[in-house]
Amino acid sequence: MINNLLVAALCLVAATITYADKDSSSEVLLDRVVAVAGGTPVLFSEAQHKVEQGRAVVFSSFPVDNQAPPLQQAMHDLINIHLAQHTLTELGAGIADQEVEQRIEQFLQAQGLSKKELLEFLRTQDKNYDEYRTDFRQQILISKFHGLVISPLIKITDAELRSYFQKKTGKDHALLHLQQIYLPKDQEARSVEAYKELRSGLNFASAIDLYHDQAQAASMPPVRLNDLSATIKASVKDLNKGEFSAPVQTALGFHIFYIKDLSLASDREFKAQKQTLEVELRNSKMLKQTKRWLAAKRAQLGVKVVDYKHAAAPKAQNY
Repeated sequence: MINNLLVAALCLVAATITYADKDSSSEVLLDRVVAVAGGTPVLFSEAQHKVEQGRAVVFSSFPVDNQAPPLQQAMHDLINIHLAQHTLTELGAGIADQEVEQRIEQFLQAQGLSKKELLEFLRTQDKNYDEYRTDFRQQILISKFHGLVISPLIKITDAELRSYFQKKTGKDHALLHLQQIYLPKDQEARSVEAYKELRSGLNFASAIDLYHDQAQAASMPPVRLNDLSATIKASVKDLNKGEFSAPVQTALGFHIFYIKDLSLASDREFKAQKQTLEVELRNSKMLKQTKRWLAAKRAQLGVKVVDYKHAAAPKAQNY
């Protein structure tokens, strides 16, 4: 109830942060509340400043994407930062001013810089130390949030890494372990019969015993997809492990191919890229998990967004 009253009060003042022009009876709008996140107001000027600094999004613009107007992205980024800060405070991991100063000192020492040199650099960028400290605080917040809230939700197995590597490199570079049912040229009808039985549930090993002509080996040497003839490649390129093709005619006769296994073309290459692959996959999972968390937290706290395009008559919306 108290939270609802607070939201309503903040929305009411959205168009009333004004001053009277001493030379006229008109009022000029200085600022307005564009959203309320967890009881914390987000001001239009904050979002506008982020856009002007070229830093519309430093955390997440969820639920809008990078095609939305920059001001809208900045507003949602501020909302999401407030939600993350609210959660860290609940966890007892809030960020005190002393911690920010210590982290800045540690950073400067690591870079071999003094605070005086930092201040001189900031002047060349038309920034002041307070702005720099605010930005630094946000980076600490984001790092803490990912480490304490999101990272524990992410697990990556070796099997997932191998699957991710395979998708990146494509099946063309994978090694296929094929089996086949081969029938001579004059046995097309029998190849169709074998295919129908397979589709009805007959396992491939049993189908080999029933239909395969021993003139060719049922098990083929491991081969890359790109090394197969165009006809055979077309028949197996969309198959996954445990799947079989329709009858394929070649100069030798009719074949039904079966993917017994699908392995990486080069285990050495996988091991060489494993660390990079894990970082990529973790970042991808981090992004998806953060969006899921934000969606749940917004629903939990009842984030209110005011339509900042209509300052005179703001409309409250639930997101």
